[in-house]
Formats: sequence, structure tokens, C-alpha cells
Amino acid sequence: MYKSSLHCQQIPGFTQSSFELRLIELNSSTPVLLALIYRPPKYKNFIQDFENFLSNIVSIYDKCLILGDMNIHVCCRDKPMVKEFLSLIDSFELTHTLNLVLTYGLFVSINEICNSACFSDHFLFCFLSRFPSLLLILVHQFISSGL
Repeated sequence: MYKSSLHCQQIPGFTQSSFELRLIELNSSTPVLLALIYRPPKYKNFIQDFENFLSNIVSIYDKCLILGDMNIHVCCRDKPMVKEFLSLIDSFELTHTLNLVLTYGLFVSINEICNSACFSDHFLFCFLSRFPSLLLILVHQFISSGL
């Protein structure tokens, strides 16, 4: 759901076997790609698939916002997959806020974190990001153990 003055369009995704993907282009003076990702636990080849995805999008977009649940807990820095993931996002010069908000060419500011433990093991958080000519307030969830 989005405001009618916000020009959005869903675009065909890149087919990846290790994660689900939804892509939305926010049309403003500079197009912004919003990518929503879910990686089920225990899927192999995620790092390679995600690297291919990032290679494609950064060659097309100057500004990207990637949200999702990748089932990688960046707080566990000794785990091999976490090391690979952090190295990958560093190599693409992505900024990560918490472990589920990745940005390229954008600034994100966390506004509020709400404990919704009575409904799930996830927390709800709201954040702001300034896109060219518009301000979005986005809401996303993250797993409490992922902090």
C-alpha cells in the first residue's frame, strides 16, 4: 500500500534459488530500488546468489534500499557465513543498519523500536530515509536475537 502521489512500480525480479525477492522501483528525480528479500534458513549458495543480485542492481541503480530477513545474525561475527556476508556487503560499499536494512547511496535513521513479543519473536522498527524529492517512513521487523 502506498500514497498515490508516490510513483512506484513492481519490476521483474532476478531469479535466485536461495532467496525470495520482490523489487519495487520508486520513481523520483533519481530512481530508487526497494528490494524485499527473504532467505529461508539452511539454504545454500545464498552468498553467491546475493553477490550476483548486488552486481546487477548496483550497475543499474545509484540508490538502493534492501530490506528483509536473510536469517544471518551479524552479531555472531565468528560464524563463516556471517564473515562472508559482511565481507560481501563491504565490498559493495553497502551500509547496514541492524542486520536487515542495507542501503546503497541512501541514509537511514532508525526512529523507533517496539517490542512486539506478545505476537512473535520479532521487533517492529520504524525508520526514515530521504530519497530525492520525498521522505519515506518505513516500517520493518527484525528478529530480537538479530540485534
